[in-house]
Amino acid sequence: MRLPVFCLIYAVFHPHDGIRFQTQFIIYVALSGHHMNTGEKHSPLMLISHALAFLNRSDGYKEIIVMKGQFDEPMLVIRDVVLTLTGQDSNIIIQDFLLFRKAEISYTATLLDCDAGSNIIVKRCVLINDKDAQPNDIFNAGIFNGLFTSGGIFDTLIENSQMTDEPAITFDSNTRDFDFNLIQKNVNNECQFKSGSQPESNPSFILFELYNVTFRNTSTSNTFNPFISIITTPSMSVTFDLCTFERCTNVLIQLSRSYFNPDYGQIGQIVFKHCIWNSNGLIWNQQLKDWDQTQQVESGAITVQYTDFPAELDYTIDSDCNINTGNVIVENCVFMDSVGTIASDILIEEDLLTRQLITFKNCTYGKELQLKKQH
Repeated sequence: MRLPVFCLIYAVFHPHDGIRFQTQFIIYVALSGHHMNTGEKHSPLMLISHALAFLNRSDGYKEIIVMKGQFDEPMLVIRDVVLTLTGQDSNIIIQDFLLFRKAEISYTATLLDCDAGSNIIVKRCVLINDKDAQPNDIFNAGIFNGLFTSGGIFDTLIENSQMTDEPAITFDSNTRDFDFNLIQKNVNNECQFKSGSQPESNPSFILFELYNVTFRNTSTSNTFNPFISIITTPSMSVTFDLCTFERCTNVLIQLSRSYFNPDYGQIGQIVFKHCIWNSNGLIWNQQLKDWDQTQQVESGAITVQYTDFPAELDYTIDSDCNINTGNVIVENCVFMDSVGTIASDILIEEDLLTRQLITFKNCTYGKELQLKKQH
């Protein structure tokens, strides 16, 4: 393989070592590519494994940018490589993969990093960190990062991912996309849009689905970090259906207020249907390579709260300006043997309950042995 043309050498300042020069490699991959291409955007390679074979032998910042196409490759071993899925205005399908990652110290080398506006499908895959990692091995970057990303993960196993600090999985609806300075206070201390600033339509809607996904032994080593972080506005829906959470940390849902006119579409929801939580809430001990019985997160399964909201506003937010919040639905789910310092299963900010922004239907709670006896 010829050296990819997109190769850059740049200076990086380190407080202890001074200035270092680091090489940056970026290789493009598309189904329309060819194995004899250079790896530039206009001359992409055809296989992710082909690009990875080169980058695994290189030092410096390494990134594979996957463009339009359907990719079916049996096993990829990734170390300190950012796998960016663009997919904008097209679809990327990753199926029948084993994405296996060795220890890495980068905070940016997410195993699957999805660009804003991308459409991504992951099917029948295994996403896994090295289960034989040594106590000093570090996994700083997450497994999946979706910023304003549509698509889904189907029939997939995500396991053995004990993250150092960052969540293993992040869904972010870009909560900073609305400018609250477009609104002003009227004589009744209520909100109204400034002249000519009323939005003519809702933001683009984002829908992501997780179906029959098993999360096993996926946690962080920090009690303040969830293993799944969902930061959502009313223009985003995330659905978990037939998913299993086993020996994981917890799911943090942060609901953000933003503009969304219900006359133009349905407000987004975070939905859990037919899911099982079993033995969640503990923190992974890197040194002992075991669950730390002395450390627990606040809630064993799910925490729901507001995100940060502009505190300097001089008006009262109400429905007249269509500033809304998404809601959470938990339906036909089973919670057993999870632990938390405040709540064993679900911790909810009080105002969300008052405003009925979270709904429970036909859920079961208890110890596994007790639930088996009931059935």
